[in-house]
Amino acid sequence: MRALRTVVLEKRAEVALDALFAEYTEIEAVYDGIVWRLCRNPESGGMRIHQTNGQDYFIVRVEGWVKTPSLVLLYRFTDSEVVVLGAHGVNE
Repeated sequence: MRALRTVVLEKRAEVALDALFAEYTEIEAVYDGIVWRLCRNPESGGMRIHQTNGQDYFIVRVEGWVKTPSLVLLYRFTDSEVVVLGAHGVNE
């Protein structure tokens, strides 16, 4: 079995997530589910949106529901970690 990747939050992603968690308590469980998936198989968790200097960047979105925004994460990964570069709540 392949080792799980460590999830690392860049500061701007951490700040954005903290603000979302404070406003929408349910969204933390959504984030935990995304992390569970990404640390096991980040290739299947999102859509590749950009490549720079051989590094792929991905976006994953989980649709919101009543009074809770969709959660969007921008990330990249290596064999040992997933780095969350940004996070955003999208109200539709």
